[in-house]
Order: sequence, then structure tokens, then C-alpha cells
Amino acid sequence: MLQIERRPLDDITVLDVSGHVDMSNCFRLHEAIVHEVDGGITKLLLNLSNLNFIDSSCLGVLLRGLERVHREKGSMVLVSNQFVDRVLTLTGLTHLLVTYADEPSALEALRTPPQRRASG
Repeated sequence: MLQIERRPLDDITVLDVSGHVDMSNCFRLHEAIVHEVDGGITKLLLNLSNLNFIDSSCLGVLLRGLERVHREKGSMVLVSNQFVDRVLTLTGLTHLLVTYADEPSALEALRTPPQRRASG
């Protein structure tokens, strides 16, 4: 069973995702991400540390969510676990989806402005 809980933290929204994410319910995760972005959230943290299953077919939801957030000039990061890490590694998506081992690290990354390159 998939559970999604929303936690606003200042200008960041955390979506705590737990249980099983598969083809039958990954649309719910997509809807939650879209709801946040449509509501003006541009810093999104998906806490997947309590997932005990993620189907590789659901990775498209994460990628579409990332694309949607980027269109609004925002950022989306994941708190991962061994199951999520394995699926991302096997599918070669570790270079697209930014993951952290814990929530404090992920929150710090979202709070830190991106580095700008010196023009020259």
C-alpha cells in the first residue's frame, strides 16, 4: 500500500512516500508532485527512505516530476534507501535524480543556492 504524507517546511515541501510504488499506484505520486508544483512549490523533497518497493516502471513519474519542477526553475531531490538506489543504478538514472542518504542533507542542498559559474 502506498502512502504519501505532505510536510511543508518554510519554502520546501517534503513528500514522505512509504510502502509499495508500482504501476497500479504510481499515478498518485505523480498527482502529488503536480499538485505541489501547481501550488507554487519550487523546492520539493521526496523522502523515499520508507519505501519497501519501487517498480522500475514508476521511474518515469520521478523523471516527469523533475522535469515539471525544473520548468518552474525549481529543484527536486530524493532521500533514498537501498531499494531505490538499486533501481536507479540498474536503470542508469543516478546522474539525473539527485539522491541523499538522509533528510537533513537533502534539506541543506535545497536551501543552498546553486553555485554560479564565473563568466569570462
